[in-house]
Amino acid sequence: MGRQGRAAVRRRPSSADLEHIRVIEVFATNDPVRLSFAQAVLQSAGIEAVVLDAETSSLFGGSLPWIKRRVMVAEEDADAARRHLTDALKDQDGEDG
Repeated sequence: MGRQGRAAVRRRPSSADLEHIRVIEVFATNDPVRLSFAQAVLQSAGIEAVVLDAETSSLFGGSLPWIKRRVMVAEEDADAARRHLTDALKDQDGEDG
């Protein structure tokens, strides 16, 4: 079977690769539901993301509102990630009201 029948698979970067990848914050929240939703949106778009500050923000039972969980993506994926998140969160927020 030729390459046309196969889905494109991005290989997971090695630790040596990660030294040269610049990551950008595309979303920050203390709301675990919105965080999970944002991760699912990015995953379905094929954008690899990592969450930073999850442990720090949960100090004191998550009652420190100024320490948010941050969703980070590779710099090259940041514009697409923001676009997907903006569209998805706008749709989600629109359903509430």
